[in-house]
Amino acid sequence: MKAIFIFCLMMLTFNSNAATAVINGNWYHQGIFSQQTWYIVAGKLTQQKPKTINKTLDLNGGFVLPPYAEAHNHNLQNPWLAQNFHQRYIKDGVFYGLMMCSSHQDYKDTINMLATLPLSIDMVGACISSSDGHPLRMAIQTEPGQPEIKPTEVYDSSYVVVDSIDDISKKWPLFAANKSNWVKIILVHNEQINRRANPKFFGVNGLNPEVVKPLVNFLQTKGLRVAAHVESAADYAIAVEAGVDLIAHLPGYQWWQDYSPELYQLSDASIGMAAAKKIPIVATAGVTTLFKSNRDQQLVKVKAMQQHNLQRLQQAGVKVLIGSDRFDGNVLAEVDYLRSLSVFNDHQLLEMLVSDTVRFLYPQRAVGTFAEGYEANFLVLDANPLHDWSALRRIQNRVWQGQLVSPLAKPN
Repeated sequence: MKAIFIFCLMMLTFNSNAATAVINGNWYHQGIFSQQTWYIVAGKLTQQKPKTINKTLDLNGGFVLPPYAEAHNHNLQNPWLAQNFHQRYIKDGVFYGLMMCSSHQDYKDTINMLATLPLSIDMVGACISSSDGHPLRMAIQTEPGQPEIKPTEVYDSSYVVVDSIDDISKKWPLFAANKSNWVKIILVHNEQINRRANPKFFGVNGLNPEVVKPLVNFLQTKGLRVAAHVESAADYAIAVEAGVDLIAHLPGYQWWQDYSPELYQLSDASIGMAAAKKIPIVATAGVTTLFKSNRDQQLVKVKAMQQHNLQRLQQAGVKVLIGSDRFDGNVLAEVDYLRSLSVFNDHQLLEMLVSDTVRFLYPQRAVGTFAEGYEANFLVLDANPLHDWSALRRIQNRVWQGQLVSPLAKPN
């Protein structure tokens, strides 16, 4: 019988002055686990022993990590998805995330839904693409027997259409009221000009190159952070030159039919510019295994290109963040895939998972490590993941804002 997970919060602190001692834990810091005692006061961590301790949480020798972060997914990006899939995030210890393409119309309802949960999930307030661009084809797909959806029914609804520089300021009111921190722009093989005249590519293109830099400048002036969906090395170069805040994909996870592999090899110039501008990239490399075209020798070639690009990004000092873009999973699948590429060692991957990604997502918050006054958010594993990688999935305790989060199985 299948089970669904219902999550409840067991209070560790009963009022603002209550204190909890957290004992017998091995706490992680920059590649090392060491036995320490921490105290939780008003949802914050401290090593200053309070005068009165109201409760003790014995970790029984467990290994303590900050919660995992997911910098690219879509499976919580509307109210229905948030309601039906948040349990998996909490169960797997993924307490932070960025959902990449919420409809500006759904944004407020989704944020309100997520605010009731022990999670910190940021939402992209709108995706911006062209009138013949991704995600149009996905948005107009229907089941057999269902009425046809016209593109005009999707425009400025599922995503915001910007075809010209004049459209930029005109479309701003569509999503300005959401007060989102993030917007996502779409670039898909912008160097292949003939795509726009080919019906084969209708609904899977991206922004016209000439609007990208003015659009990014406009959005950042409004206080928004801009993520860029890119598929080719040329897309990456345009996004980096425009000064986006985040690259949402490593180019080459999908090789379009009849397109040369060289189209996905990042240039030294664009990598150097990304390093100079401190523009990180979310690899989403593991999604490549979901494409039917990536089989056998093709998959071997794709992985070799991913390794080559990631090695060069790493050598240049471009920060790589963790995000999976997998509806069927989350960052744990992605970190395993990256590990299989042998570009990063386990310590580097663990830092991406528990520290680098969440610190980028929430630069103003005291999260991603254990220090005086930091938020009391942590996971307790049954073994050291640097010795037993599978321990990342064996979570004994989850603590969020000083409260114990307990998954309870209920028969369905």
